[in-house]
Amino acid sequence: MFITLSKHRLRWFILTLLLSPSMLRAQSDADSVLAEATIDAVVRYALQHQPFVRQAQADEEITNSVIRGKLADWYPQINFTYNYQRYFDLQSSIIGGNVIRFGVNNTSSAQFTATQNIFNRDVLLASSTATKVRAQASLNTS
Repeated sequence: MFITLSKHRLRWFILTLLLSPSMLRAQSDADSVLAEATIDAVVRYALQHQPFVRQAQADEEITNSVIRGKLADWYPQINFTYNYQRYFDLQSSIIGGNVIRFGVNNTSSAQFTATQNIFNRDVLLASSTATKVRAQASLNTS
């Protein structure tokens, strides 16, 4: 009984393996041939499928995010730090024949800081050249 059952399962397993590639379908690419070749459609197709245009758009997005990151240094910076330490074994000394432990089991500290840039030459340079850098980055995509 066990042998016939395992043969039966083996047959189903092999049959499933043989039929599964026919049931699975890979992602089909969209038809890349234009249905109608008007000037606008051809230009739109060329802009969508040109790798240099895609790279230029990615470079422009990167440039904009770098500029936003540099200009963010003008904003106030807020920082919070918390430290907690637990000592499992305290330092001990023998004084007058008695073992005396020094210190506390737990220590903690909290620190809150806020800073504001008054003058930073890098941020000043970034704010004065941001429009020119954005214009330079957009030359490749326009």
